[in-house]
Amino acid sequence: MALVSVSSKVYDSSRRFDIIKVFNDGQTAATGTSIDSREIRGINLVVETGAGVSAGVVTLEGAVSSDYSGTWVSLGAITTNAALTAFKEGHDNLAESFPYVRARISTGLTGGTADVYVMLIK
Repeated sequence: MALVSVSSKVYDSSRRFDIIKVFNDGQTAATGTSIDSREIRGINLVVETGAGVSAGVVTLEGAVSSDYSGTWVSLGAITTNAALTAFKEGHDNLAESFPYVRARISTGLTGGTADVYVMLIK
C-alpha cells in the first residue's frame, strides 16, 4: 500500500515536521506502508474520524526493518469512539529505538471512515 501524501512544514531553522497521510477514508482493517523514522525527535499518530464513526482502533507500530514480516511492536493505539473528531497519540523519543514505523487499522471502523496521519518531528 502506498502512502497517500507527504507534506513538510518548517517551525523554525532547527525544527520541522513531516505530515504523512497513510489512509484516506480508511475503514476496514489494513496495514500502512512502513515509514523511515530514523533521526526524528518525536512522532504523533493522528486519526480524524468522519461522520457516523462510533468505534475502531488504529495502532502505531515499530520494527527494526521496513520489510519485517512478523508482528511489529505496538507503540500506542487510538480507540476511536466519536464522529467528526481528531484523536492524537504522541511520543517524544520512543520512535528513536525503531528505525521504521507504520500505522495499522487494527480494528475496523464502525459506522464511517477516517483519515490517518503519521507526523514525524525532526
